Amino acid sequence: MVKVNYYLAGTMGLLALFFYIFSLSYTEDAADWPQLFSIILILLCVALIVDTHRNPNRETQESDKTPQNIEQIKKVVYAVVSSVFYLLVLNFVGFLLLTPVFLIFLLRMIGYKSWKLILSISIGTTVAVIIIFQYLLRVLIPQGIFEGIIF
Repeated sequence: MVKVNYYLAGTMGLLALFFYIFSLSYTEDAADWPQLFSIILILLCVALIVDTHRNPNRETQESDKTPQNIEQIKKVVYAVVSSVFYLLVLNFVGFLLLTPVFLIFLLRMIGYKSWKLILSISIGTTVAVIIIFQYLLRVLIPQGIFEGIIF
């Protein structure tokens, strides 16, 4: 796993460096965010290299302590399949209707039991994303069956 961490950190660091250099051709305003995220990614890559160098046996120690549980693997598979399904039907159903249902499913799957908390998180997140992207940033969100009715 040590080699994998080094390869991953090196590859992602080079990719971040490439995007940083590429962003230098943008105007000053347009270059700010790509440069910021490139620098953050480079710092995270350096942190991964340092952490791997300090404790090279961390992954083997942790994997010995916690054996893989079939239920955990099922949850990951369900999350991936539901995410792919969400992305495939998002344009047809719409963000406003599909996102709360998707978040309710994910929250129930990971173990949230309080319906009050689940509904407040899913509806609050959906409303916050709509306000931020649709109204503040003026980015169109897939409206699906509500096309031309809402927003």
